[in-house]
Amino acid sequence: MQTGRLAISAVSLFVMIAAGAAVGRTVLSFVIILLLAAAALASQYLGMTWGDTDRVVHSWLFGAALYATTIAYMLRYVFQPEVMTADKLFGVASAYLMLGALWMFVYAPVGTTTLARSPSLALLPRPSRSTCAISASRC
Repeated sequence: MQTGRLAISAVSLFVMIAAGAAVGRTVLSFVIILLLAAAALASQYLGMTWGDTDRVVHSWLFGAALYATTIAYMLRYVFQPEVMTADKLFGVASAYLMLGALWMFVYAPVGTTTLARSPSLALLPRPSRSTCAISASRC
């Protein structure tokens, strides 16, 4: 299970690196995107290996920074004062879709910390007293 998650994350990060390199067009932009992707993948690997949820949350935050940086480079490319081409229209559509992924990366850590502190916002129902008695655990 962990190998599959890591493989999917690695492929996703590779696509982000390729997108950033395509529109960033400088060595500095490529290095920034590469470092953010490496940090996201390393944090996720360490979090899954050690069972540390804080590392996984850090991975989400690095992923959010990676998406935000790539979106910024894409929008900079799209809004250059040149002729509008099909490439730029696809860039706008891609940036719009990436905003949704960015929202996911930003919301996940916020949702995790909020749900941990407030049981009234929990997505799953609290166990009933009969379930607690059967499992002999503290509820």
